[in-house]
Amino acid sequence: MKIIGGWIAVLRIAFVLGWPSLATPAKFVVSGTVRDSTGFGYDGAVVWILTQDCLESRRTVTNNHGSYSFDNLSQSSYQLFATHPGFVQPTLAVVTDDGTGAKVVDLQLLVSGEDTGGAPPSMPLTGIVQDQDGRSIPRVRISYEKRDSALSTESGRFGICRVFGPKVRLRVEHQLFHTRTIHLKFNFGTDYTQDLAIRMKKR
Repeated sequence: MKIIGGWIAVLRIAFVLGWPSLATPAKFVVSGTVRDSTGFGYDGAVVWILTQDCLESRRTVTNNHGSYSFDNLSQSSYQLFATHPGFVQPTLAVVTDDGTGAKVVDLQLLVSGEDTGGAPPSMPLTGIVQDQDGRSIPRVRISYEKRDSALSTESGRFGICRVFGPKVRLRVEHQLFHTRTIHLKFNFGTDYTQDLAIRMKKR
């Protein structure tokens, strides 16, 4: 009877405090407004949220008031940027969950060429690197026109947070494989993301 009574006490505690192994990962919401240089909300802007390694991304479009929202976010830190033809966000915003369950992040778009170097609209680029037999290749360096680079993971996946188009040139390098230069062309009105399959040939 004492053993049964002890288990009942444990179950009561678990019910009140929550059973650690069955706990659901905390999730939070990121929302805000995309504004132009005058401070008004900008409708129709595409807002991207990316994991820190840029391997996963989601997008949404701002409403008539320039507002956006992402919910059910399970990681502790993300990167954000907004884009629209003729406008650009110069730097990526970093958002971190502080335990409150919600973060408000306002983003600003500048006219392309206004302190932006004439940067066109941008979007994330992800993909996988494989050999000629379809096997994943880890630690391949994918360089984007000296602006950004990434190393492929053990599964061959890579992610570059954002590329600027419409023409993009990638350099793909690994000491055991022939270096490749890849030229891409995007239509930023319809191609909101790209996932590439890159094949490499052994030296």
